[in-house]
Amino acid sequence: EILKECDDRKVLFDNRRNIPKSKKDKQVQDLLNFVEQISKKNNGKPFMADLSLELRENEATLEEKQKQIQAMKGQSKQEIAQVKKEMEKTYNEMLEGIKEKDILKECDDRKVLFDNRRNIPKSKKDKQVQDLLNFVEQISKKNNGKPFMADLSLELRENEATLEEKQKQIQAMKGQSKQEIAQVKKEMEKTYNEMLEGIKEKISKQLKESLNDVKEQLAKAQVAREEAEKKIAPARPRSFGVGPPFERNKGVEPSSY
Repeated sequence: EILKECDDRKVLFDNRRNIPKSKKDKQVQDLLNFVEQISKKNNGKPFMADLSLELRENEATLEEKQKQIQAMKGQSKQEIAQVKKEMEKTYNEMLEGIKEKDILKECDDRKVLFDNRRNIPKSKKDKQVQDLLNFVEQISKKNNGKPFMADLSLELRENEATLEEKQKQIQAMKGQSKQEIAQVKKEMEKTYNEMLEGIKEKISKQLKESLNDVKEQLAKAQVAREEAEKKIAPARPRSFGVGPPFERNKGVEPSSY
């Protein structure tokens, strides 16, 4: 699925000791060609340049909404709630408008958004960093303390050894019938395809398991944020011009009209 999202863009390196230098040079050149193509396609800018600009513009919009909330202290709860609703809508529209939202979808919506404005409390900044570290620690624990791709790297090395063994078999079969050589090549191709399927399945499984955990944490963080918003100081009640309560004077009855 990851390769599919990347439009099947990949570079496979044959890094065995006995391959010709010309082949190694070609592999490096192929990689550089891919990089150059992507750069040209993006008008020479880094891949995430447009996204970064868009996020900065959206951040300015959200800051303006925050200022409106601060300025509305003393107004009705309904008016404040309306601005907050618009702010939440702006945030959702911001994510919807990102071209790379498919990447977020593939990552099961795993993201960490930092409120890095100057006037936010240090405690909030510390909490944001701690939340991120908690996500990292959870993924590490889930993978038994190993790097996320450790098992995959080991599997790739084992598969590489298997392919090298098949290559040696083909080299040793020089002089034998074409049918026998074709059979070994067929087995080698089958082994290679099975390895690719196994690797893709493992990556997909690891991603889904890790991202499910992070998604749960994000949901908890959302609940915590909503609870914090409820603690905002209530707005001052509106006055309706009601005078002091009627007070009877001794021996004086209120006049009627």
